[in-house]
Amino acid sequence: MKPYVVAVDIGTTSTKAVAVDREGGIRATVSVEYSLNTLAPDRAEQNPNEITEAAANAVAGAKDQAKARADEVRCIVFNSAMHSLIALDGKESR
Repeated sequence: MKPYVVAVDIGTTSTKAVAVDREGGIRATVSVEYSLNTLAPDRAEQNPNEITEAAANAVAGAKDQAKARADEVRCIVFNSAMHSLIALDGKESR
């Protein structure tokens, strides 16, 4: 069994994931794009469900591309765009 770490970067217009093996080798890279709605010059909005879905797809894609079993993924780490906030209420699914 090979252990993997999946690192996820949730950015402004896409979420990227990379699967790294124990030796530090990059075994997979995935990028999932989404929209950034700029309704005014000083305003930008995103759909939180779209970002959540992109993050899930990026992690799954990196795992699959690396040919890793779920039990081989030992850690998933997340990084997000600076100064970002995604507000959700109790009605959101996921």
